[in-house]
Amino acid sequence: MVEQVMDELGIRHLQDKICHYLSGGEKRKVALAGALVMRPELLILDEPFEGLDSRSRTELVTLLNKRNGEGMTIIMSTHDLNLVSGFADRVYVLAKGHGVITAGTPADIFLQVEALKASNIDPPILTELFLKLRDRGLLVDVPVHVDQAVSDLVRLVKNR
Repeated sequence: MVEQVMDELGIRHLQDKICHYLSGGEKRKVALAGALVMRPELLILDEPFEGLDSRSRTELVTLLNKRNGEGMTIIMSTHDLNLVSGFADRVYVLAKGHGVITAGTPADIFLQVEALKASNIDPPILTELFLKLRDRGLLVDVPVHVDQAVSDLVRLVKNR
């Protein structure tokens, strides 16, 4: 099981390394491997993407989605809403001293720009872009995924 998790996280090369000498991202992956090897029913992660490069983030989202599809419940905190639509089906926005200030699907939450800003969270870049396109009079939906954005932009270009 340990070897399988090391392969899934791409950390087999770290198996004989001393943790003290690992980078922050490597330490996160090793800690996550320790949790995953136990095959928990519930996995709680605090900012699991911090210190990871773009490729490692994408790989981690894929792995977590796979485990979720296998029945593992995953709760995580993150400030990076650009990644949220790739794995979350429900989002809770917290504000210091106020607890949960709003909750909903990623699509619902992304449109609540003021609530996000009250929590010191930047809305996803696609949300900002498409809200600005709306402000300029274009009839576009605010996408949750890049594929949705592409579809809307292609539709706009073809209709010109």
